[in-house]
Amino acid sequence: MVLGSSAVHRRTGIAEFLRELWKPLAAWLDHQLTWLSLAGSLLLVVALYGRALDFAFFFDDTFDLTRTEGRTYWSLLASSEGYSYYRPIPFLIWKFLRSVQGNYDQTTLHALPLIAHAFSGWLLFLLLRRLGYGNWALLPGLLFITYPFHYQNIPIVGTLFHPLAGAALLAALTLYLYAQGATNRRQARALHCAALAATTVALWSHESGVAVAPLLLALEAQRMWRGGIRRPSPWIIGHLALVITFVLTWFSVEKTPFGETTNLAELRPKGLFLLQGFTYPFSAQLVWLEQQIGWAPGLLEAGMAAIAVVFGAYAVAGVRRGLRGRALLVSLALPSAALTLSVAAFAPSLARLSYGYVQDSPRLLYLVGIGAAAFWGLLPALDFNHRRTTRIWRIVTCTLLFGVIVQSWRFIDVRMEMFARGTVVINEIVQLGERYRGQRALVVNAPAWFAQDRYEYLYGHFGVQLMPSYIGLDRVVYTSSAFSAFTQVASASWNPAVSDGPYPFGPHGATAPPEQLDALLREGRHLIDVRPYQQRFIVRDVGRLVPGGAQPLTTFPGTIASTVSLSPARTVVDHSEIIVLFSWHVLEPLPEDANAVVSIRAAGNETVAEYVGYPLAGYSAPRLWLSGDRIDDSVRFDPLPAGEYSIWVGLRSVDSGDALPVQAEVGASSSQIMIGSFSVP
Repeated sequence: MVLGSSAVHRRTGIAEFLRELWKPLAAWLDHQLTWLSLAGSLLLVVALYGRALDFAFFFDDTFDLTRTEGRTYWSLLASSEGYSYYRPIPFLIWKFLRSVQGNYDQTTLHALPLIAHAFSGWLLFLLLRRLGYGNWALLPGLLFITYPFHYQNIPIVGTLFHPLAGAALLAALTLYLYAQGATNRRQARALHCAALAATTVALWSHESGVAVAPLLLALEAQRMWRGGIRRPSPWIIGHLALVITFVLTWFSVEKTPFGETTNLAELRPKGLFLLQGFTYPFSAQLVWLEQQIGWAPGLLEAGMAAIAVVFGAYAVAGVRRGLRGRALLVSLALPSAALTLSVAAFAPSLARLSYGYVQDSPRLLYLVGIGAAAFWGLLPALDFNHRRTTRIWRIVTCTLLFGVIVQSWRFIDVRMEMFARGTVVINEIVQLGERYRGQRALVVNAPAWFAQDRYEYLYGHFGVQLMPSYIGLDRVVYTSSAFSAFTQVASASWNPAVSDGPYPFGPHGATAPPEQLDALLREGRHLIDVRPYQQRFIVRDVGRLVPGGAQPLTTFPGTIASTVSLSPARTVVDHSEIIVLFSWHVLEPLPEDANAVVSIRAAGNETVAEYVGYPLAGYSAPRLWLSGDRIDDSVRFDPLPAGEYSIWVGLRSVDSGDALPVQAEVGASSSQIMIGSFSVP
C-alpha cells in the first residue's frame, strides 16, 4: 500500500514536471505561431511540390510566356491581344523576369506558383484564426496545401493566375480583418492600404478575384452584427470601387472572341465535377468502394449526404452549446460561406465552359479548394459542450482528415512523378533542338500527355498535360533553351506504343503515315524518335533522309537487289546501349516495299540481337525511296556481353517475307551483307 502510494506520488511528480516544462514551450510556440506556420507552410509546399523547381515547361507555358515578347508593359495592361481573357499581372511578372534574366529561367518561374501557394495556405490559417477558430485553423491550411486538384496549378508556370489570385484574395480578407481590429490608427490605415493593394492584385491576376467583393461584405456584415456597429467601414468602398473598375476594364479591353460553347445538358456533369471537388474527402472513396464491394452510392447522393452531415454537426454543436434561433443560424455561417465561395468561384466555368474543357481542367478548382478546406478542416474545432463527446469527435475527425491528407499526397505524388518523367523527355528534345539550331527536325511519337490506367474519381481527367499538340515543339525548344535557340521542329505520330511506357500516353502531333513522314523527311529534317522503353522513354537522334546525297560505290561493302548500296558501319558502345550507324545509298527505286534486317552476330556467327522494320526507326518506307537518296540510319540495341561481334544488314520483302538478293565483295551471306564489326570490352 505504501509502495503503491509512493508510485502514485512519483508518477504525479513526473507528470507535473512535464506539464511545467511544457508550459513555457507551449507559450513560446503559441506566441511565434504566426511565423512558424509560415515556415511550415513553405516547407510543406517544398516537400510536396519542390521537385517542380527542376521541371520543364508544361501545358501552355511556352505559349503564355512568349506572349509577352514584342509587347510593352502598358500594352499588356491595356489589352488582351490574342486571348479571350484579361489577366495582365502574371504576364507583367514574366516579362520583367525575362528582361532581368535574359531568358525564361525555369527554376525562377516555377518558384512563383510554389511561393504563392504556400502563402495561400498560411493566409487561410491567419484568416480563420482571426475569425475565432484559434489554432484549429491550422487544419484547413494543411488541407488546402495538400488539396489534390492543385497538381495542375502548382507545378505549371502558366497557371500562376490561379494561386496568385487566390493568395491575393486571402491577403485582402486577412489584412482587412486585422485592420479592423488594430488599435493604432496609423497601423490600421497601413493595413487597409495593403488590403486594397491585395485586392488589386487578385482582380488583375484572374477574374475570379471579383469574389473579394461579396466576401468582404460578408466579413463587414459579421463585424457589424457582432459589434453592434451601425455603419460599415468606409474602406469597403475602396474595394468595391476596385471591383467595379476591373469589371468595366474587363469588358472594355480588346479580347479574342471566346471559342468555348456549352449547353444546358452539360450543366449536370459540370455541377457534379464541382461537387466532386468540394466533397473530395468523400468523393475520393467512391471508386475504391465500387472496386472493393461492387457497389457505391452515386456522386450526387454521396456528396449531398456529406454536406448535410457537416451542417448537421455544426447545428448539433450549436444546440449543445445552448444556441437558438438567430444565434444558431450564425453558427452555420462558416460552412455556408465556404460552400457559397466554392459555388461562386466555379460559376463562370458552369456558365461559359464546355464539359470537355472542364473535365480536363482541375486547375479551375483552386478557389473551390479554399472553400473545401475551410468546410472540412474546421470540423474538429466543434465543441459539443460535453468533454468526452468533444474529445471523441476530435480524435475521430482528426484521424479521418489525416487519412485524407495522406491520400491526397499520394495522388499528387503520382502526378509529380509523371511531370518528372515528362521533364526528362522534354529536356532531351530541347537539347537536340539546340544541336540543330537554325535547321529542321522532326520529332515522332513524343508524349503530349500521361494518364493513369485507372480512374480515381468518377468525373474528370486527372492525367498531366506535357506538351499539347496545338503548341509546336519549335516553341518548346525556343522557350526552354538557355540561349533561345530557334529550330523548325515538326511533330508527328505513327504507330506509337502508347501502353508500353511507365504511363499510358498520347502522342504529340497528328497521325502521319509513311507517305507524310517521307515528305517531312525530304524537307531536310533530322529525325528524332521518342519511344517507351521499360520504365522510361528513349529520345534518340535517329538520322535523316538526304535527297541527292548518294555517293559512289567504290568503298561500299555491297549492294542489295542491285538498287541500294550500304556504307561501312560505325558503332558507339557504352554501358547502356549499342548504336550502329550506317547509310543506305539508293541507286534506283526498289521494286517492292521491304523491311530492314539489321543483325548482330557473335564470333560463332549466331545472331544475338536483331532489328526488323523500316529504316530510320520504322519511319522511312523503302518503297518511297528515290534514285539518289541517302538515308543516314542508326539502330539501337541493348548492351551485350564482352566479346567480338559483326554487323549484318539486308532487306526483306514486306509482302512475301523473302530476303532480297545481295551482292558483296566480302562478308556476305545469302540474305545479308556484313558492314562492320565491333568489340565490347
